[in-house]
Amino acid sequence: MRERFEDRFVETKLSFVNGTAAKGVPVEVCAAGRCVTRPSGDNGTVGVVVSAQKLGSVKMSTLVGRVDEHPATYCQYVSPYFSPSNSSLAIQVPEDELECEAGQESRISIPVFFSTNNQSRATIFGQIVSRGKIQASFSEKVNLNAGELPINAEHHINASTPNASGSHIVTGVVILNITLPPTASPQAKLVIWYKRYDGEVVSDSAHLNVERCLGFGTSLEWSVARGQVGEEIALSLL
Repeated sequence: MRERFEDRFVETKLSFVNGTAAKGVPVEVCAAGRCVTRPSGDNGTVGVVVSAQKLGSVKMSTLVGRVDEHPATYCQYVSPYFSPSNSSLAIQVPEDELECEAGQESRISIPVFFSTNNQSRATIFGQIVSRGKIQASFSEKVNLNAGELPINAEHHINASTPNASGSHIVTGVVILNITLPPTASPQAKLVIWYKRYDGEVVSDSAHLNVERCLGFGTSLEWSVARGQVGEEIALSLL
């Protein structure tokens, strides 16, 4: 079954035929047996949050014919999995491409949504996989404290009720501080996991887009700043 309290954020972008953002266009969103109408934002995006309980798919349809949504109906299916404790991790991938400087490590902070059952602390282990190899490994101790998820309540389709009084299941956000080696480019896969006290392993993975760069610093240097006709000039690769 799908994780009970792991909300899922689904977003798509609408545009008119001329390529401009479709602002304020009504969009019908159907999920978990319920349909609502949401207007698109200033940049043409429509985002909704649905509770994962009894969720199989999310369908979005434009209600005006002059909008080109490629196609006019968008459907995303949710793959089910089973967690005996209703625990989960959900990496929030940065929207922008991550910076990379040749020969230099990059430090990034990645938010991770979690739901956990009767566990307040964990050691999260992680790996950065790129170019067919594990480029880096790390671990970080975190507190799994209940907290508000940074989700607009207006986007909810079928809101879940975690963090309720007397419930052992809580949701929140932890921030992982990760060091990316320059060899983790241009695409990298982030894999994280932790082991619960009852032996269950809770995990997640996500793909990161990183600027293309070399694993070492390089520079080109001419032997002279200005040369004369017929003069030999050397070009060095450092």
